[in-house]
Amino acid sequence: MMDTAPVRCGRFELVLFSLAFIDALLAGDLTAAERELDVRFPAEDWLPHAEHMLRFRRADLLRDPSVRPWIARAMVLPDRRMAGYIGFHGAPDADGIAEMGYTVFTGYRRQGFAYEAARGMMDWARIERSVRRFRVSISPTNGPSLAMAAKLGFVQTGEQMDEIDGLELVFDLQAT
Repeated sequence: MMDTAPVRCGRFELVLFSLAFIDALLAGDLTAAERELDVRFPAEDWLPHAEHMLRFRRADLLRDPSVRPWIARAMVLPDRRMAGYIGFHGAPDADGIAEMGYTVFTGYRRQGFAYEAARGMMDWARIERSVRRFRVSISPTNGPSLAMAAKLGFVQTGEQMDEIDGLELVFDLQAT
């Protein structure tokens, strides 16, 4: 049985994306998407930024439904507003590394949501799935994310060129 329970964080919960939610978003049917996850979206137009990720995660789910707990979760506040999303790029790789990505919507930035969600996801992966190494890849110009990675204890281990995002600095964290 797949673990589909929300991950509880201090101020919000992380609710799994479903295939129906992703399909509604990709079809531009925001009403159906909100209904599917029981959330309210912000006024900002965040879908163009998320489309690439949604297409990847949809393909992941169709290929292997067991990856669902890993791939994408909405940051859902108590009043059901969605503040952003977070997830791993899939289950841990052959080296046991779980790479995480996140987006916080404009009106919720610089309030600790990414930090709290990252802690929640890493705690879930460590406690529920015994993951011991985490990775994030961040643009060298993204000061807030670089600061958050440092606050979480991530250490730069390299850099890579992403075909969509350009140069990214790679950071790893050995969980204790």
